[in-house]
Amino acid sequence: MTLYVGITNDPIQCLEQHKLGAVFPYGPDKMVFLEERQDPIAAIEREKQLNRMSRLEKEVLINQQNPNWLSIPLLPVH
Repeated sequence: MTLYVGITNDPIQCLEQHKLGAVFPYGPDKMVFLEERQDPIAAIEREKQLNRMSRLEKEVLINQQNPNWLSIPLLPVH
């Protein structure tokens, strides 16, 4: 399983686009970790930080928030 890191202002639409193959021919089938940032610059910096992490570091982060790696239910963005 590939771990994908990205930023978006609409997680629901982003996940749906990935599921439909609109972004990549393969894509995440569920979201298991989510962080919010109000400041776009802070979001970009956090994305860079996460992308520099090893797979093991990302797994530890996910396990802290979602130990069973269940799909996070997303609510529409207003």
